[in-house]
Amino acid sequence: MRPAFTVLRIQKLKTWGAVAGAGKHNQRERETPNADVTKGEGNEYLIGSPAMDNVAAVKEAIGTQLIRKNAVLGVEMLLSASPGYFRPDNPEQAGAYDKDRLQNWKQSAMEWLSEKYGRRVVSAILHLDESTPHLHALLVPL
Repeated sequence: MRPAFTVLRIQKLKTWGAVAGAGKHNQRERETPNADVTKGEGNEYLIGSPAMDNVAAVKEAIGTQLIRKNAVLGVEMLLSASPGYFRPDNPEQAGAYDKDRLQNWKQSAMEWLSEKYGRRVVSAILHLDESTPHLHALLVPL
């Protein structure tokens, strides 16, 4: 068996347009070529909701704090694991995953986000409509 790896990508969002665009992608409000629309029902809002406006959520989290002109308004994190973790018997079988492993990973990822960032996480969405399960989280770097 090949080793499994953790995946964490972090992207600064420096404009309100970038915050809104991240929300549209994560909430599947715009076309996502590598996503299978027939599997979108499996996507899960862990923090936030389908009706949430990312810009409004970030502004609410910032509150009355003064924002510098060059400030990072939000940070988007993509959390995942290598395909070998989610489907150890057949890592090449895109779109498949072991439900127990997915549940354990999701719980661990959410615990880590909560411990590390707490209430600064304004959105977390689990995507099961692509080849490997992953989670997009939006947080406010206060």
